[in-house]
Amino acid sequence: MKRTSSELWGAGLFFLSIIILTQVGWTHSGQKLEVSPSLGNAAKPPIPGADEFAQELSDLALHLLNDEQAEILNRVLKHLTQSEQVRKGEVQDTSPLDADLNRTMADQLLISLTNGISDLIEFDFRQGVPKFDASTPIEIPEQSSLILLKVVTGEGDIQFRTKEVIFTFIGDNQGPLSLPIQKLGTTYYLLKLSEIPRGTNTFILDFRNEEDEKPSYWHGITLRTQPFGQFALEVVDENGEETPFLLRISAQPTGRLWEPASAVDLGPIMTKITGMKIYGPGKGITYYLPGNLRGPYWVMPHGFEMGLPPGKWDLLIYHGPEHHPVRETIEVKEGEWTRKKITLDRWIDMAEKGWYSGDDHVHARLLSSEDANNILTFAKASDIRVANILEMGNERRTWYPQRGFGPEFRVRDEETVLVPGQEDPRSYFGHIIGMNLQSMARDTSKYFLNDWVAEAIHEQGGLYGHTHVGQGGLGILRAMSVLVPYEVTDFNSIMQSALGTERYYPFLNLGFKMTASAGSDTPYGGAVGVVRVFAYLGEDEPFSADAWFNAIKRGRTFVTNGPMIDFRIGEAFPGDEIEVKENRPLKLHAKASGVPHISAPLSLQVIQGGEVIKELKSTDANQGSMEIEMEIESGFGSWVAVQATGLDGSQAHTTPIYIRREGYRFWNMDRVPEVIEARYKDLDEMDQYVTENEDLLMQKKIPHLDHFRRFAGEQAGEVRKRTKAARDQYKRLLNIHQEELQKRNSDN
Repeated sequence: MKRTSSELWGAGLFFLSIIILTQVGWTHSGQKLEVSPSLGNAAKPPIPGADEFAQELSDLALHLLNDEQAEILNRVLKHLTQSEQVRKGEVQDTSPLDADLNRTMADQLLISLTNGISDLIEFDFRQGVPKFDASTPIEIPEQSSLILLKVVTGEGDIQFRTKEVIFTFIGDNQGPLSLPIQKLGTTYYLLKLSEIPRGTNTFILDFRNEEDEKPSYWHGITLRTQPFGQFALEVVDENGEETPFLLRISAQPTGRLWEPASAVDLGPIMTKITGMKIYGPGKGITYYLPGNLRGPYWVMPHGFEMGLPPGKWDLLIYHGPEHHPVRETIEVKEGEWTRKKITLDRWIDMAEKGWYSGDDHVHARLLSSEDANNILTFAKASDIRVANILEMGNERRTWYPQRGFGPEFRVRDEETVLVPGQEDPRSYFGHIIGMNLQSMARDTSKYFLNDWVAEAIHEQGGLYGHTHVGQGGLGILRAMSVLVPYEVTDFNSIMQSALGTERYYPFLNLGFKMTASAGSDTPYGGAVGVVRVFAYLGEDEPFSADAWFNAIKRGRTFVTNGPMIDFRIGEAFPGDEIEVKENRPLKLHAKASGVPHISAPLSLQVIQGGEVIKELKSTDANQGSMEIEMEIESGFGSWVAVQATGLDGSQAHTTPIYIRREGYRFWNMDRVPEVIEARYKDLDEMDQYVTENEDLLMQKKIPHLDHFRRFAGEQAGEVRKRTKAARDQYKRLLNIHQEELQKRNSDN
């Protein structure tokens, strides 16, 4: 049966893979990276050409990949990036073996991936092996395309190669296409074809061993071009206005991806700055969304027209969790136009209810109107209202420069605002975010003193926060253990790729207010708006960046990557405090909503002091919401929050409402001793780290250019002052805990 060119991609190549990947939580350069645990010490020499081959697949091979295969290729590129960073000495506490293991894993994945292509053109010149039929045409588009070859001459080494092929310069007097190959081994080729003659054409290939001047083998290959059809797409919002959107185009039935015309190039402002080979295909970026929405998307500023190979194509349009995702199938016919207009369907308008979305963690260069327009388009495509654009630093330098800080350097277009901020310091003591800044708070002579950073940010009216709280790692518990007792932390990012409360609840259980926030950490494995924090300004409060930051400061937030939550106790919203003088009943309302069959709630939980006190569950995929009305006792005080889980695994979580009884803390009395014991361990780790580096510095054993350890040693004394003060705070809490135990017993 004849297959259309959308089924075949350009060159009739198919990827088959049994590798299933989970999301990768990317780590900024300079910090501990997770290396592959499965190889033991079985590192092998690197395969020549694998880096370039994998990168070319990512940049150019859209028609080879479906979304699952793109993730597999991202896994290859992740291991290559980690190997390179370790080898350059950019990753702490790793060895050359870690680099070798990551490289070996990348090579093995790439071989498996490439061998899984069902229409991979294989030239096997070993005796007795059937030969490829040169007369069988390979269907390719009229425009530029790719072909993958596998050339086998023996059981020896493997190499990967890429080559640009301009057909104008092949044949007749200009000779055949010459391809160097591995002698007695296997060579994989990615051929980038251009200026392909129309119709059916046969070309001669000569394969020659690298050491030989004359061809070792001859063969032919026949290509047949297919004309395109034309496709026009228009996308408008619920008001009929053109709007940016996120788009994925894939061919039926293979799922091959096709890059849409006019997609925003994120490379110069984001992805190329990281030095990480994890992006694509092409200009695409992966959204690690729950369920079957996950995968690569392209940021589209508006509709477009473009050529597509004939066949059926699936469109997936995503515009944030307040809209129904759109799935449509179109059919493109040779030489004809296919036109489609799509109106986005908003199922809930959170802004109308006073809630406005934001992303607290976006890295991007913002130096020009072009930069601003591209970032705005990215934010608007995912329906984010406030995007915090963070200049990022380490102990030596900064990245993602901003034009400046403060209101005059904000960028606003209609109802979307870009606000410059910082992620710095990023040290052994955690990663810090500053939002709503007037200037960057950075002094490397105080790089390990996060309290200085918090004070400098607060002096200019900004917000100080801890990031990676949900994801964990990167030393954030150390930062929290030192600073949370002083109640200088304005927000905590508990959702990055997914919700994480393991590091959040313990500090709430000590009776500290902890505002929940969320950030994508774009472009380090996240994409703008993949998670978001909603801040409640009030139904009658006009939207502005300042009003949004004030709402964050008050703690009137919930975080989500799908479900929406309405939570109140009496008239109190998340972040509010209810004061009582004696035990009394309080009316609680909690409602979770979502898109049926996608983010609609599977469960809704009321959490008090870290324990689930009420839960509703549903298996009805058509149920768009669930609601709890109940009374709770104020008791001696507590914190109460709500969590929702959607059918697709998406989650949402509120900042607590705090019930404070006069003379008592709102903590979990049973958990206090164990939580404080864990904090002591964090403080001990900090002391040990800086003291070790202080000793090495005195012995002149820290290289001059190892600024990270040098600064740790130089600032050791100041760090120990702060850890001692924090221990004193925890000791004070333990004393209060004992006093309250006696008081509660007597009051009962």
